[in-house]
Amino acid sequence: MSDFLSTLPVRPSPSPLSSVTSAVSSSGSLNVALLAKEVKSGLREERTYKAVDTMKKKAIHTSQTYEEFK
Repeated sequence: MSDFLSTLPVRPSPSPLSSVTSAVSSSGSLNVALLAKEVKSGLREERTYKAVDTMKKKAIHTSQTYEEFK
């Protein structure tokens, strides 16, 4: 079972914020690069999560035993 678990992608825990703590500067302008990076990262994580979830749901219906599901 540990082999199976080690192959699953894990959602990383939120990393501590670096020196940039806001996408809005003190002057009121937006840091578009930071926003784009955050959106891309979120989309990538969501895509990975959905792919794993879909495969698990498919395996539930096609596996005959729990061992086969693992």
